[in-house]
Amino acid sequence: NYRCQQGIVNAANNLSNLRRKAIGKKSAEFEEEENSHDPTVISFPFRITYSDSNLKQLLDEIMKYPRVGVLVADENERDKLISIIGKAVYEEQPCIFTASEIKGVEYQYVVCIDIFTKYYSEWHEILADNVSKKRETKHRFYFNLIYVALTRAQLHICFMDRQPVSKIDNVLRIESHDDFDPSVFRFTDLGSSLW
Repeated sequence: NYRCQQGIVNAANNLSNLRRKAIGKKSAEFEEEENSHDPTVISFPFRITYSDSNLKQLLDEIMKYPRVGVLVADENERDKLISIIGKAVYEEQPCIFTASEIKGVEYQYVVCIDIFTKYYSEWHEILADNVSKKRETKHRFYFNLIYVALTRAQLHICFMDRQPVSKIDNVLRIESHDDFDPSVFRFTDLGSSLW
C-alpha cells in the first residue's frame, strides 16, 4: 500500500500472516507493498486504555481534525459514539464509519473504537488451537475488519477497546498507553484543523 507508513504496512502484513496461520489461505490473499510516505518514519499502531474519560477526550480531539476517520464494528456502535459527541457535531463532520462505509476512503489518522471488544469471543475462538474451527469462512470477516482499518490509515492508527485481544496487539506491534495525550498519539502530525 503506497499510501501508508511503513509501520502500518508491516502491521497489515503481520495480520495477513496471522490470518493464514489461524484460518488458512485463499488463493487471492492480500499482501501489502513495503513502501510508505516517508521511509524514515515508522509509525506503529497505538492503543489507548479504554475509559469514559479517555474516550471523551479522544472524541473531542478527533472532532478538531477532519483528516481523522473513526472505525466501529457496526451501526449500533456508531450510534453510541454519535450520542456522545452530539448529532449536530457529527452532521457537521461525519467521521464515524463501519468497515463497509469506510472502504475506499483513506484518512491520515484512523481511530478504531471497540472493534475487538464487539467480537471478543469470536477472536478467542479463531486464535484458539481448535483445528476444527480454523478454516471457517465466517472468521475471515474479523480479519478483514482489522485489515480494512489498517489500510485506511495513511499516517497513524489508534485502537481503543474495552477488551483488547493481546495476541493481535503483539502481532501488530501495538504500543499501549494508559492515558490519552494528543502529542503521544501524534494528532499534531495532522496540521491545522482547516479542511
